[in-house]
Amino acid sequence: MSLYGIYIGFLQYLTDHNEGNLFLGKSKVNYLINKSIWYRMTQSRFFFVTLMLAVFIPVFIKLDISLPRLSLNQTILELTYVWQTTIVMLLLMYILLLRMSLEIISITLLMKTGSDSGMQYIIKQEIQDTYERAFWKSYNIQSDYPDLIEDMLSRDLKKLKPQDIDEYIVTSFEGINQEFYFQRKEKFWKKDKQEDLARFYISHLQNKWRFLATQIKNISYPIWRELIVDDIRHVSFFEQKLEKRLVIPSRISLIDKFVSEFLFDQLLGKSDENLKEIIIDTEKSTKELNLWNLDNQNKTDVYKVELEKYKWKEILSIYNHVPE
Repeated sequence: MSLYGIYIGFLQYLTDHNEGNLFLGKSKVNYLINKSIWYRMTQSRFFFVTLMLAVFIPVFIKLDISLPRLSLNQTILELTYVWQTTIVMLLLMYILLLRMSLEIISITLLMKTGSDSGMQYIIKQEIQDTYERAFWKSYNIQSDYPDLIEDMLSRDLKKLKPQDIDEYIVTSFEGINQEFYFQRKEKFWKKDKQEDLARFYISHLQNKWRFLATQIKNISYPIWRELIVDDIRHVSFFEQKLEKRLVIPSRISLIDKFVSEFLFDQLLGKSDENLKEIIIDTEKSTKELNLWNLDNQNKTDVYKVELEKYKWKEILSIYNHVPE
């Protein structure tokens, strides 16, 4: 029981020293505890039954009650063996729990000094894995989970401080982009599969940017731009493989929208305060195109030239309406 008291004291320590515990809305301490097999065992029915046996077997023996088909002496002997085994198991379990407690206390002390970068990396990796699985789940069962990622983000962002939103959004979409970059080459190498994945990716982008537009004031321009650049790279990959430009069917007019142009429109959503940065970025991308040999352009290069033309047309349209 004294070991149990130490364990309860450890839990009380975690409750009283909770500063610096959260990272990107995730509890570092909860992560450490939940990853421990010994802690999970204390939450199991097996542990509860073992604890009850340790408490009630002596009471049962004291009452001089015999088990069916056993004499009183045999009953006492058998129950004694069971009780001793139970006590040894509980003792080993609490020793291991005590060891886990000391390790977690040492880590919480590191948290207070900001020396827990390894723990932050693990939590970020877990977030990435969660969103990567959600992406493929929504792809495999599209009719049931059309807005799965957006629903997850909406729930998770509510738990964050405003200054953490940038990092969380980057982390979540990094998980999708890294896995998507690998799978689009390895798993979806056949053209029919790439076309199917491209259709899903277009739908994913529409849902993604419809949601992010609701968070536009909470996301900095560098992060906003980074997300769009990553999406344009994926779109360019599909256009190269499928040898056609990806389009978003228009529900309003008869003119469809090219996906890359749709993405640039999202970038222009930040033009009120970042028009100069957008112009500088566009100048760089245009200069890169001018370095190519225009006589040897393939279809993808032509698509990129058309995108640059669209960028400048939209920038000039905005620039001409900016009050002097």
